[in-house]
Amino acid sequence: MSAPKSEAILIRDRLVISQLEDEEDVEKLKAKYPDRDVIVIPAEMAFGTGDHPTTATCLRRLVDCSREQESEGWSFLDLGTGSGVLAIAARLLGAGEVQAFDFDAKAVEVAALNIERNGVADIAMFEDDVFTWENEKKFKVVAANLFAAVLIEALPLIRKWIERDGRLILSGILVEQWPEVEKKALKSGFELLSHTKKGKWVTATFDVARG
Repeated sequence: MSAPKSEAILIRDRLVISQLEDEEDVEKLKAKYPDRDVIVIPAEMAFGTGDHPTTATCLRRLVDCSREQESEGWSFLDLGTGSGVLAIAARLLGAGEVQAFDFDAKAVEVAALNIERNGVADIAMFEDDVFTWENEKKFKVVAANLFAAVLIEALPLIRKWIERDGRLILSGILVEQWPEVEKKALKSGFELLSHTKKGKWVTATFDVARG
């Protein structure tokens, strides 16, 4: 027997993440939470429905980061986008430019469907590899919900993609992996703002170190 679908995961006072697909059920959810944006992410092959502690905590930190930005115009990069939920959320939270990619072609396909399903426009969604992506643009907020081993190797690259006053949200890190990830982040030019342990996972927010 399959697990029941989660009606709603509440993210701060801004978002509702739901796996419900029936239009009538979704409209009821929107009526129940009129002051929040409802994002529908059905449980499919791509990671990131919002149920997982790393995804939910990233979403909460993304809401917090969005409140530090101007209401329009800040940019967002989602590395390892999975279902696309963080990219969709960033757009709804006011990001003027959103780019997102994943190494997995299936994840990109599912993310593109979720963007269409939620009626969100102007998200650049594509397949690429964090280690070979050719990019010269810098972003105000970057999220990377990836395996710790990937993060440790990729952090120097990620540093080049963040504005001087930007924010980095990291997750996908097991508690026992956190000291090594934090050490590499500091060495790569980041400064820890805060981190959260939820179950066996750690999510953290960094800014760019001054000096």
